[in-house]
Amino acid sequence: MPVELQEKAVRLINEANGKHKLDKDVASEIKKMLDTDEALMDECGGWHIIAGKSFASAITYQTKWVFFFDLLENAVHKSFLIFKTQ
Repeated sequence: MPVELQEKAVRLINEANGKHKLDKDVASEIKKMLDTDEALMDECGGWHIIAGKSFASAITYQTKWVFFFDLLENAVHKSFLIFKTQ
């Protein structure tokens, strides 16, 4: 994922994480934000978000459109996987 969009995604995730306690609610909020953002909208199959403290994945994604990182804030450790499909 391009660096400027990574920074935007981290800001959106931090905002959503502050609003919700459950990981599924955080992921749903992030998806809504990404799907409605003009810079990130296109004719792709959609954005997928996985949020949690521990998970494994085997995914198929659009080249250059995957972002995996850990958010370490206020003693909360969560991992996020964001990817776009065709």
